[in-house]
Amino acid sequence: MAVYAKRTCPGCGSTLEGWHRDTLAIGNPLISCPNCAALLRRDNVNEWELLRGWQRVRFVIGYLYSGLLWMVGGGFLVPVALAIVRQWLPGASDFYTTMGTYLSVLGLPLGLISFIVFGWQLSKRRRESLERMRDPAYREKLTRAGVMP
Repeated sequence: MAVYAKRTCPGCGSTLEGWHRDTLAIGNPLISCPNCAALLRRDNVNEWELLRGWQRVRFVIGYLYSGLLWMVGGGFLVPVALAIVRQWLPGASDFYTTMGTYLSVLGLPLGLISFIVFGWQLSKRRRESLERMRDPAYREKLTRAGVMP
């Protein structure tokens, strides 16, 4: 379940990012305060190279799980829900059964496409992270901020 958090600067108290999902993300773990220019670390964001093995596994499983939910929801749960509606509503026509069949036929391929898209997004973020980490100046900045040993 996603938790939303509002991040503020501990030095001056100004809002840094507004409301954001407080889940593990791949990206630049540092943020600069627009008010006092303090360099702060975002605990839930890190570069792919700096993630521990279990964090990488958790991140990949999260992406695959999201794609799988779309696939199962579109191809299975919606048609089943329509079939249940047809059984419990008096006077319901075959429309619900027909719609369930169409959604099942369309839902699985659409779910598979979303599964592939989630995998592509993960691959893209990983590539961008590895590209950032190739920059020696960026690595030095992370070291000075205490993100890298």
